[in-house]
Amino acid sequence: MKRLILIAMLLLASFSVNAQQKDPIYLVNNCVISTEEFNKLRDQIESVTIVRESEQLKLYEQFGDTSNGVVLITLKDEHVWLTPEKPGSFMGGNIQTFYIWVMENMRYPEAMKQQKKEAKLAVKFVVGKQGFIQPNSITFLQRGDEAFEQEVRRVLLSSPRWEPATQKGEAVAVQYVLPITFSLK
Repeated sequence: MKRLILIAMLLLASFSVNAQQKDPIYLVNNCVISTEEFNKLRDQIESVTIVRESEQLKLYEQFGDTSNGVVLITLKDEHVWLTPEKPGSFMGGNIQTFYIWVMENMRYPEAMKQQKKEAKLAVKFVVGKQGFIQPNSITFLQRGDEAFEQEVRRVLLSSPRWEPATQKGEAVAVQYVLPITFSLK
């Protein structure tokens, strides 16, 4: 694990040409943390994903200046529930409320519209203990063109905070699956 963190730190150093540049954006479960907070989490880190490609960086611009990259951090030992005692709540509602919010915030990719392409996707994601969708958890069970998938990812990552699900009174992470349809009709 220490080797993984050392490699991550070396890769992060490649983001900066000189010491005057800002740090990358560090994200833990869709929450921005400081470099100091990142350093404190070292023993709890399961994996680190460094985002450097400009197309992928666009997905994280809502969190700030991505010119120095984005570091996605997954923490260890977070059991993911499928059916907790008390489900999570989105804007006072449930997964249906979230589905409506997703569809209202989805934009049809212009290139796909011009090509008259449609798609049916299924996306799996985890809402963590803090109530945010975990970026590394977004997985497409039924795939579509990359433009459709990027739009779904953009909307999921822009989601407001959920009221987390609970198990025995403690906040827990929960997995959800949503069907998404892009239709020109």
